[in-house]
Amino acid sequence: MLLTEFNNTRATFYFAKPKDLNLPKGTLENKFLKQKKDFSIQLHSDVLQKEVLLFSKVKGHFPDNFFNLMSGETKVIIYTSDEET
Repeated sequence: MLLTEFNNTRATFYFAKPKDLNLPKGTLENKFLKQKKDFSIQLHSDVLQKEVLLFSKVKGHFPDNFFNLMSGETKVIIYTSDEET
């Protein structure tokens, strides 16, 4: 795996097909903080979580979705709902 960063943009390159990657199983810890129309979602894992996909039954927008969460990384995403909950 090769990880590069440039101008606050990160790219991850894998030197094998996804089916051939021997990734360890781990848990994805999450914390949610509800605001009036937004949710703050904090994600953390001790192992690489490849291609994390977020979704909601409530129509809205994730500014970052379908991403890799690196080992030991904590990521905070603000989900904006199109309706008041």
